[in-house]
Amino acid sequence: AIVSSTDLRGNITYVNSRFCEISGFAEDELLGNNHRMLKSGVHDEEFYADLWRTISAGRVWHGEICNRKKDGGYYWVAATIVPFRGDDGKPVHYLSIRTDITSQKLLEQELLRAGEEARQASAAKSAFLATMSHEIRTPMNGIIGMTELVLDTELTPDQRESLETVRASAESLLAILNDI
Repeated sequence: AIVSSTDLRGNITYVNSRFCEISGFAEDELLGNNHRMLKSGVHDEEFYADLWRTISAGRVWHGEICNRKKDGGYYWVAATIVPFRGDDGKPVHYLSIRTDITSQKLLEQELLRAGEEARQASAAKSAFLATMSHEIRTPMNGIIGMTELVLDTELTPDQRESLETVRASAESLLAILNDI
């Protein structure tokens, strides 16, 4: 677990070695500094306002936070922040216990990206099929129409049979296109 303790203003009063390891900061770089030094810019101000409203009221806060490492990289944690209360019932300091979920968040982002790529590919396939269907259907209707016009004229039995085959084949292809 990644553990830290802060005063009521968020100034760090304790960090364990795992905190230093994941953040890249040495203990002396963290102690006395405000937790805001880890702010990644991923979360909006309302996110932090909700967090502070919750713990300032003496309630436990649970959530996922993206923090910035010393080297500028990011890491995600599932966090629980527990307010410790004094004799008057008001918070006197906060204890934060976190678990590194960076690999899970990266996997989630990859899955979201893959899902979006799949949706885009599906949309492109649908657009292609619609275009091809229209492009093939137009000449097929022309073949069927012209065949019917010729069938309305005097023809030999062999010519009529051949044109009936052309019309039936064209209508079969049109049915296949409609199914696709």
